[in-house]
Amino acid sequence: MNQVHVIYGSEASVLTSYLEEIQGTVFRIYNNKKPIIKPSCIDLKIDEFEERFNVFCNNNKVNDIIFIGAAFSNQSNLFLNESIESLTAQLKTNITNYVILANILLPLMIARGYGRFIFLSSFRAEVVTRGTSIYSSSKSFGETFFKTLGVENGAFGISTTSIQMGYFDGKMLSKLSSDQSGKIRRSIGTRRLGTPKDLSAAIKFCIENDYLNGGKMDINGGISHS
Repeated sequence: MNQVHVIYGSEASVLTSYLEEIQGTVFRIYNNKKPIIKPSCIDLKIDEFEERFNVFCNNNKVNDIIFIGAAFSNQSNLFLNESIESLTAQLKTNITNYVILANILLPLMIARGYGRFIFLSSFRAEVVTRGTSIYSSSKSFGETFFKTLGVENGAFGISTTSIQMGYFDGKMLSKLSSDQSGKIRRSIGTRRLGTPKDLSAAIKFCIENDYLNGGKMDINGGISHS
């Protein structure tokens, strides 16, 4: 056993293609909804992860550790109308848990001389709109956080990349009317939404390219924000 994936937010539909292609063990960290059981997958809550992962690494030959951060808690109201309970939950999912997981994984990656942090970000990190104060800010935080980790730890075989995603087919558009979703499609140069296969290709490039570190990759189909 050489390669192990740690995926935070593995229930995200955009990861379906990539998950089907993974070889080796996958630790899937979930918040509320437990993923469907699959062979070679170990499903845990975040507070169970550190102990179980350390035991696994001690008992198995693990050379490569790859982290993919897909978890996010979306915002449904203007900041003024958000409750403190909702804000706290969003910050925990979108920021705090990423910091905790990086703190657990970095020493293990450095000890092996190899690690990949891939953060699934959004164009909303730069293009804000009403009702995205926490979501946009947390994506921006994640990009800066992982960029810094790449700068600090590149000499140890660690690389980080943020994938800044545009509109992808999935729950992000499920609540929109056909007129609204049609307008979004027309704003994209390719006139289509992103697919899990598009994301899978980007993730594999981030893993395989040793010189890609600390930056971000845009996959948005040529979206226009005008």
